Amino acid sequence: MKKLFGAIALLACLGATPLVNAAGAVDLKNMTCKDLDGMDKETASMMLFWLDGYLSGVTDDTSFDPASLGEFVNNLAKACSDKPDGKVLEFAKEVGISESKN
Repeated sequence: MKKLFGAIALLACLGATPLVNAAGAVDLKNMTCKDLDGMDKETASMMLFWLDGYLSGVTDDTSFDPASLGEFVNNLAKACSDKPDGKVLEFAKEVGISESKN
């Protein structure tokens, strides 16, 4: 079990490198779809995982379902393609909470 948590911690640290190298903290409240689209794949993936975790906290959903995450990402991408200047967090709440299991 310690090895598993160690591996997860290591991956989290390695994956966090793009954000650490970025210009500081990212304000997701004001981030637009264009901003998300302009990020490199690693950073954008981290943002999507963060959003999924944030919404899970809002809805008190303690499960992880890769299929649901994929559906969330697809729905968010659709919303963003329709309105590139829209706020990612607002769209994430719309598509993520409406499909959550509550």
